[in-house]
Order: sequence, then structure tokens, then C-alpha cells
Amino acid sequence: MTSASQFVPHTLNMPIAIKLDDDNFLIWEKQVLATIRGLKLEKFVRGDAIPPRFATKENETAKTENLEAKTENLEYTNYVQQDQLLVAWLLASMSSPILTKMVGLKFAYQIWKRLEIYYAARTRAVIKKLKLQLRMIKKDKGINEYLLEIKKIVDSLVVVGSPVSDEDHIDAILDGLPDEFDGFVTSITIWLTERGPHVSSRMVLHQLLLAQEERFEKGKRSDTHLINANIVSGPNQWQNPNQGRGRSAFNTRAEFRGGRFHNRGGNWNNRGRFNAGRGNGRSNWNQTGQNNWNQNKPTCQICGKIGHIALNCYYRYNQEYQNHPQANNTQFQPSGYDISETTTLATPSTVQDPLWYPDSGASYHITHDESNLSMKSAYTGTDSVNIGNSTGLHISHVGHSYFHNPMSSKHFVRHNLLHVPSITKNLLSVSKFARDNRVFFEFWPDCCNVKTQDTKDMILQGHLKDDLYVFPQFQKVQIVYAHPVQKDSNHSLFQLWHSRLGHPSPRIVKLALKHCNIPSSHFPDSFLCDSCCMGKAHQLPFVQSTTEYKSPLELVFTDIWGPSPVPSSTGARYYIIFLDAYSRYSWIYLLNSKSQAFDAFVQFKTSAELQLGMKLKALQSDNAKEYIKFTKYLTEHGIKHRFSCPDTHEQNGSLERKHRHIVETGLTLLANASLPLHFLAEAFLTTTTLINYLPTPSLNNWSPHQTLFQTPPDYHFLKTFGCACYPLLRPYNNHKLEYKSHLCLLLVIVINIKVINAYLLLVNAMCLEMLNLTSLVFHTKKILTLF
Repeated sequence: MTSASQFVPHTLNMPIAIKLDDDNFLIWEKQVLATIRGLKLEKFVRGDAIPPRFATKENETAKTENLEAKTENLEYTNYVQQDQLLVAWLLASMSSPILTKMVGLKFAYQIWKRLEIYYAARTRAVIKKLKLQLRMIKKDKGINEYLLEIKKIVDSLVVVGSPVSDEDHIDAILDGLPDEFDGFVTSITIWLTERGPHVSSRMVLHQLLLAQEERFEKGKRSDTHLINANIVSGPNQWQNPNQGRGRSAFNTRAEFRGGRFHNRGGNWNNRGRFNAGRGNGRSNWNQTGQNNWNQNKPTCQICGKIGHIALNCYYRYNQEYQNHPQANNTQFQPSGYDISETTTLATPSTVQDPLWYPDSGASYHITHDESNLSMKSAYTGTDSVNIGNSTGLHISHVGHSYFHNPMSSKHFVRHNLLHVPSITKNLLSVSKFARDNRVFFEFWPDCCNVKTQDTKDMILQGHLKDDLYVFPQFQKVQIVYAHPVQKDSNHSLFQLWHSRLGHPSPRIVKLALKHCNIPSSHFPDSFLCDSCCMGKAHQLPFVQSTTEYKSPLELVFTDIWGPSPVPSSTGARYYIIFLDAYSRYSWIYLLNSKSQAFDAFVQFKTSAELQLGMKLKALQSDNAKEYIKFTKYLTEHGIKHRFSCPDTHEQNGSLERKHRHIVETGLTLLANASLPLHFLAEAFLTTTTLINYLPTPSLNNWSPHQTLFQTPPDYHFLKTFGCACYPLLRPYNNHKLEYKSHLCLLLVIVINIKVINAYLLLVNAMCLEMLNLTSLVFHTKKILTLF
């Protein structure tokens, strides 16, 4: 009785801040466990050390239904009392949907075990769903809302026990940005490669994204088409020699009233209205000097007159007609009048800025100064430059520009430079300049730097002007080039027929004219048509490379294939390939994700250099962001990193053909073995081994293996992919009476210089093991079908 008087159960009256539901188990668990551990009640949720119910065995086996007649163990009674208080406290902290899952459970440890089983399965599904959301999220709102949405997903992953690293967090932010941020993403990626991702980098990235978004918004709000009207004072009388009846007037809104002019003189009143006499009819003139009845009529692009289009123009086929362009903002001045009061328009030409402004939202370089174009041609298309206020600005010329900067001895190019006379500032497209010159931009609070991607040398430095980044005026490089002068009448006539017939080839033009009995023998056999260049441009064939490589590892090509729609048996969806330019020998490594590419490269470099006794000199890849991480490592080891031109897969033609060879042969092996795509990775590994052992005409009928190791390959060890075999399994048996072998399938042959191994698939146990080929008995004529 003394022990009973000393036992005081804990009532657990501490409230839980939140009730348990389907989404907050980890937070709820942290609060509950803190209380349980504080009261030293862990044994109740673990379910260990439960005392026996009855004090003696006689009481437990007594044949009576009256439980009170049996003597219960006092420790058990105290245990149950405390356990039920804990059960009541746990159930009180759960929501109704969770309570329904606890029906039929008596003790606390039973409740706790069911919660762990339920939320373990649910947590895996939630983690998979959240990671998919993190990969698929795209910026369709403001930067703050976009980053907050990513932060919510990251926090949710932390809650379910799968925290996201700073590197993956930053990658998710950059991957979801739209195309207009491409230049910004390239600069940030290089910066992060040097600095390393961590919390402070993410905070700096947040501020830089806000600044970049503000620049985009400012570009949309700014009105680059500035027109200011300035009144020039002068004499206030003008004469009209015409006679007639009517009335006309100029007011401050530039309205003109009058039809047939009959004026004896007039003057301006104090409200800016000019009374010019009387006349029949009335017409209102707007700011451009056009009357309202002509406002919606088209303007001819050939003669400049109103009322018809170029297709119906009388001067369309007149080769000698020269149009005199008229300004868009033309003052109305009737013939014979001496205008004493004029309005001067301050067009963008009066406020143009010679400096260059980097713009990440511009898709082309734009200039207002025609002299900035080193090579140019007149633009005859109908496109215009759209600015923030939806105004379309006329494009006068298109060309290229080369410039030199004192900070660098290299010349830089601005392709597709548009000459827009009405623009007020020279705009430098960040994305095009970075892509064309292989540079990246760094935007700091007080300056803007441009550096090369290879050596990170600074080539340009800008400063802030009116809260905008600006570069000084560039020193243009004069390019001397031949410009054909086409004045021959035969050439002009041929060009006319070439245009009429829809721009066919010169041979077709001559055939068509021959059928119409039009002399065409004096026409040229070839000529350059600007319209054909613009509309029929296609990729020119590449010249076959004549470079010869004298030793292995002098140049290695690399590329990543994937993702495969079906994962392999090990979960791999990608593979990275390394192709030696000298021997055409291939190495492939299976990858679960592209982020493993760098580790695979380090493994390849270490193995290849050690086995071949030579150093890797150069690596060629495309511009994928996975290879940007290689730059620092390659620079430290003195390895040259060569990049193929953007969108030019032909420069990696060897790898493209190798990918096709591996994939097609791998699918053929699977089809022959009647195996599903689940074993595609094993087929790729076997295919690569076989390709290295096969002779090729490009190596004078030697195999890549023989070229690299100077020894002919041994084909005696090769077996059919997917054939039946019986391996010696005695070392893997559990007892002496187990069978010493089972029927298996040969899946992968990995052949090195001396060691030959194979992956085997047990037909019955479906177990993937790696065994030595010397312990195998093959049934090469037997192909098994598992599925």
C-alpha cells in the first residue's frame, strides 16, 4: 500500500498549439515529444517494459470470469492509469479525420505506431509531390510573389523532413525565370560558381532579381518617343492671293477651317486663333497636317501620297523614279503664303544620347545614329520596334557593328543592329551581346562590368547615369568591304522579272521567259537578292575537319544523353559519354540526374590518365549549364575547355552520331532478348563495349580498342546479350543442399583490359548480381523471355 500512496500520475494538461492533421505531423510530433520526454514518459509510446497484469501465475490461470476476484499487479495498474491519461491527451490533440484512424487502439504505443506507419507512407508521397512542384514552378507573377511561392514549397519540404539545399533552392529560382532573364541567369550562374551557393547568396539573388524586374518595368513605362512643341515668335501676318468666300482659322489645337481659300489677310488673336477670311466648306487639320477625312486612308510607301498603297502605285515599276521622303510631322503651308508663326518640333534627334545602355529586356541592339553601323542595308520589311507604351518605331536599316575597347585588345561585334531614327537612346541587348561575344554581365549597385566567360577578364565597365547603367561611346572599327554597284540595265531588268515571278532561281527565271519568247540570254547566271537572303536563308554545309590528333586524350568530346522516359533498374535516366578524338574510344557513365555529370567527369579523368599514362589536354562540350561547373576545375588543371557554337549541333557531330549508334543498337539488343525498356541502361553499357571492339572505316578498319591500346580485341569472350547461362552460385548459398546454379540471363558485359565480368539476372529470384564470366556455363542458343 505504501507504493500505491507514493504513485502520482501526470495529468498532462499542457495544451498543444495545433491539432494533428494530414499535413503537420512533424511539427505536432516535435511538440508532443518535448512534453513526453520532459515528463519521462517515453516508455509508454515505445511500448517496452510493460509490467505483467497479474501478480502470480495462479491468478492469471484462475478459472473465473470475475476479474475483481483476480489479484492484479499494482505496477500494471499504475502503468495503465498513466498510459490512459497519455492516450486521452494524445487523442485530444488530433483532428477529427485522424481520430477516426485510431478506433480500436487501446494503449499509447499502439496509437504512436499507427501514426508512424500512416505518416511514413504519406510523407513519401508528399515529398515527391512537392519536389515536382519545385521543378515545374514558373514565374508568372512579380518577383516577390514568385520567390515567396518557392519559399513556401521549400519550407513545406523542411516540414516533411526533406530539406532543400541552398544550391537546389537557387537552381529552382533560376530555372523558373522566363526567357527575358537569360542574360541575367548566365551572369548569376558564373557568379555562383565562383562564390558558392549559401544563404547570403540567395539573399543577394533576391535583391538582384528585384532590381532586374524594376529595370523591365521602367523600360515598359518609359516613353522613348519624345516630342516637344516650341513656339517661335515672328511677324503675325501672311498673305493669301486666292479669292473666294469662306472662313478658315488656326487655333492652338492646330485646327484649320476652310475649303476654297478666299482671304484678304488675317491675324492671330490672343487665344492663338488665326482668322484667315471666308470660304466654302470646312475641314479640320490635326497635328500632322492631315485632315480628318484622310486620317484613316493608307499612305503609299513608294511615292508617299495618301489614298493608295504601294501595290497600286503608278510608280511601282518606274526604275527612274526617285521618291523624296517627307517628314512625318509636316506643317501645313499653302502655296503662296508667308507663314509668320511656325511651330518647331523637338524630335528625338534633338535629344539623342551617344552613350550605350545595357537592356536585358531588348531582343536586338538598337541605335539612333546610322554611323554606328559598320555594315548596313536598308530595311524593307513591315516590322517595327515595340516599346513600353505599345508604340511601333520605324526601322530604317539593319546591319552589324564592330568596336574596340581600350580595356581589351579584342574586337567585339553587335550582330543584328537596328537603326531606329526615332529612338532616343542606344540600347545594347544583354542576351545577344553575351551570346555573340561569349561574355557575361555583372550588375553592381554603382557599376556594371562585362567579363569574358573563359578568362573572366574585364572588357567593359559602365557606370550609373540617372539610375540607369550606361557604357561610354564605343570606338568603332572601320571594316573595308566590297559593295557591288549594280547599275547595269540587264541586271535591273532581270531583277524585275525575278521579283515578278516570286523570286525563283536564275535558271527558272530564264526558262519561264524563254516560254514567253522574251530574250534572256544576256541575263546573269547568278546574283545576290536581299529578299531571297532574308526569306530563304538556310544553314550552309560544314567543311570536313582536316585536323589530325596524334595521341590519346589530346581532345575528348563529351555530351549528356537523356532523360529516358523509362528509368533503368538502378534509377538512371541519363548517361554522360566521353569520346576520344584520336582513337574514337568511348566511355559512358550512368547518371540519375544531370548534377552528377561533374563527378563522372572527375572519375573518367582520373581513370583514363592513370590507365593511359597521358594527361587530358582539351575537353569539348556544348553550352549546357552542367558544363559551366567544369570551368574552374579545368582551369586549375590546365585543361582547355572548348565550347561548340550555340544551336550548332553539327560541331558535335561525332557525339550525335555516337548517341544514335548506342541508342539504336541498345534497342536492337533488347528486342532480340525480348527484354523490356527497364533494362535499357544495361543494353547501353553492352553496346558501348561492343562498339569499342568493332572495326571502323574511319580508323583504317581498326577498332577503337586496338587504336587506343595497340592490341587487337579478343572476341572469344563475347556472348549474346540476354542469352541463358548457369553461374556457379555455391559461394552465395545459405546451406549445402541448395542448388549450385540457377538459370540466369546475361545482361551486361563490362570488358576492361584483362578483367571480364557480367551482370546476371536470376530468372526465378529476379536478383541482379555481378559474377565472374569464368564461372559461367552459357546456353548461347537459348533466349529466355521474362515478361
